[in-house]
Amino acid sequence: MSAIIYDHNYIDRGRVEKAAFILKTLCLDSPPAPAPVVSNELLGPLPLIDSFDDAPLRQITRSNRTAQVIAIDGGSSVLAKGGNVEVIAWRAGMVHFEGTRRISESCPSPQILTYNRPESPLILAEYAAAGPFAAVEGAQPVRLVDELRWLDEWQLLRQAIDHAAPGTVILMDGSLRGNPCFELGPQRQLLRDAQEKAVSVLAVSKQTSLSIGQYGLLAAGHDRFGAAGVGFRQISRPLPDNAGWLGNIFLARLHPAAEKIYRVDINRFDSAMPEEIFSTVSSVCDDVENPGYPYPLTAAHRLARIDGQFRQELLEAIGAALEKVSFPAPLWEYLAGDVHDKLNADLTVQVKAG
Repeated sequence: MSAIIYDHNYIDRGRVEKAAFILKTLCLDSPPAPAPVVSNELLGPLPLIDSFDDAPLRQITRSNRTAQVIAIDGGSSVLAKGGNVEVIAWRAGMVHFEGTRRISESCPSPQILTYNRPESPLILAEYAAAGPFAAVEGAQPVRLVDELRWLDEWQLLRQAIDHAAPGTVILMDGSLRGNPCFELGPQRQLLRDAQEKAVSVLAVSKQTSLSIGQYGLLAAGHDRFGAAGVGFRQISRPLPDNAGWLGNIFLARLHPAAEKIYRVDINRFDSAMPEEIFSTVSSVCDDVENPGYPYPLTAAHRLARIDGQFRQELLEAIGAALEKVSFPAPLWEYLAGDVHDKLNADLTVQVKAG
């Protein structure tokens, strides 16, 4: 059976027109609201090893069985911004691989939202109300679009766990750091549900700010894997049950030709041995283009991303909708312009003048 490929870069006209109408209302028909104070909730300490001497290298033997792998990733963009008003777009997509064969994929049209930043807590609560990941009351995200993308990704994670067969590996982009904008209990429970179904949940990070001593994690760890071979080191210590960190953290080199190592978080409630999990993951890391990185995650990223070209198409669609509601074109150009373009406007004027 051939893979089912969907056209995923489409734009929902109704969402565009709604975003344009709200933008006109916020910018021209109502005064701006003051920006709120941003607050953060601590997740508790993350106990890392003191040195790499405490993390022995463990070898990976690649699995010969056909792996069932589901990968989830999201894309987001701040399309326009002025004062407290933002226009944002986001979505999340999912792909299912059986070995090298793509079985299915799904990715919706981006959600498009025009909003005033002080309304972020209410918006977050409204979008979370339909699922198990209730927003923390009054939670004020630093970037609302990031939290809404996270919410869509974890809704897909819930669906994937519900329908996955035992032995399936689910890959997420990023980390298994609990999200403090949402109640942590349901996040932990979802990962416990995965363990009960014998479904492994992992997150893979291409970069991380974590460090051991004075050394950055990925840069310092790279030299400790040898010139060839595959293996992993666990660099986190046991976590308390109520910790906001949801994964045991590893450094892993997943293909002999890999130029990079990656941070890999494994569901800390998973009862399977790490060697077994990494054995399966390494079997989907032999892509010629990017050896050592799971190709299902590459596919999910390309499926859900909002790249420069698609972002421009969204801007043009919103601009056309704004014309219908008599929104001033120069104001839209200003809101949709890059902040660096605004700061360097004098240079642009000089170039045009010359």
